[in-house]
Order: sequence, then C-alpha cells, then structure tokens
Amino acid sequence: KYIVDAINNGSADRWKANRWLKSDRKKIANVDLWKKLLALTEKHKIDFRWVKGHYIDENNERCDQLANAAARSKELKHDAGYFSTDEKQTSMF
Repeated sequence: KYIVDAINNGSADRWKANRWLKSDRKKIANVDLWKKLLALTEKHKIDFRWVKGHYIDENNERCDQLANAAARSKELKHDAGYFSTDEKQTSMF
C-alpha cells in the first residue's frame, strides 16, 4: 500500500524532486529501489493497485509465489543500497 499510494498520489515524484527527503526532511528509505521503480514508470504504462494481502486473487497469488521463490533463491542479489533503521543513514545521491 505504501508503494501504491506513493506512486498514485505523487509522493514519490515529490521525494525525487526534493533530493529524496520527506516533508519532515528525513531521508526516504530504499532510495536505490525508488530510483529504479520511477525509471520504469517513465518507460512503461503501469496501473498501480493495492490488493489486500492473502486475498483470493489469481494475480496476487502469483506475485506471492514469485516473491517467495525469489527470496528462497540461492542467486538472490545483495541489495547494496539497503540500510537498516539501526544503521547511520548516509547520502545516496
């Protein structure tokens, strides 16, 4: 829901325009992933819709299967841009 809302209400575009800072001047988490997602939204027409978790929906079930398979994969790539809330946030731009 966080991603769907941020895309649909324009928050993600505002964060990008404000050097990845929220209105409270705190840094957005996962800036590297937001940059990739926004780049894809510029190339493709995407309709973002929130679907309740564990809702019986064929596409939702398929996405869940794909996400779980990727998470269990031995070839899962390291997210170099990730930082936990315990780590000091550094500039990512």
